[in-house]
Amino acid sequence: MQYVLLLLMAALGTAGYLTDSMWLWGLAAWALITAGLIEMIYRP
Repeated sequence: MQYVLLLLMAALGTAGYLTDSMWLWGLAAWALITAGLIEMIYRP
């Protein structure tokens, strides 16, 4: 699941950079935060 979220973050971050869209940057940030939380909680 973390890898899917990291790939989603990379895709959204790239799309946000190319289109200069802060919404996509925000979604990429939340995907990264969620992947980090899953990593910390389920893989101590």
